[in-house]
Amino acid sequence: MANKYSRGWHGSTKPRNQRNARRKAPLHMRERMVRASLSKELGEKYNANSLPVRVGDKVKILIGDHRGKLSKVHFVNHGSLKVYLEDVKVKKADGREVAIPFEASNLQIISLFTEDKKRLKSIEKKKRKEAKKKATEEEKKIEAEKKPEGGKK
Repeated sequence: MANKYSRGWHGSTKPRNQRNARRKAPLHMRERMVRASLSKELGEKYNANSLPVRVGDKVKILIGDHRGKLSKVHFVNHGSLKVYLEDVKVKKADGREVAIPFEASNLQIISLFTEDKKRLKSIEKKKRKEAKKKATEEEKKIEAEKKPEGGKK
């Protein structure tokens, strides 16, 4: 079976097809899949519900044995779609400490790593696009109010 990503794939309700699409997705699309929800304050500030997780972000663990812990992102593996945190480790039988892999959906971003200029630029671009969309909706609403209700006589 060919291990190629289908560009024509736009979604499916079947879990098998969804897993297949995630597994075969190219790296630039996998980066977008590693997203975590934003805290309430960040969500209002950046006008978004979630953002891709980056190294340096401070996150809160929402699910699992480590629920409620705050930590910094140490490593993001786009191949396996996992996030590794600095302070959350498990001790193995031979004494080594190993970082625990987390799904990005089980994390919440508390503060962003703001030294990434490219990321800030994309957030600002999204804000401008949202503001422009809102302005056009308001203009359409005003125009609709100005038009008379009745039709031709």
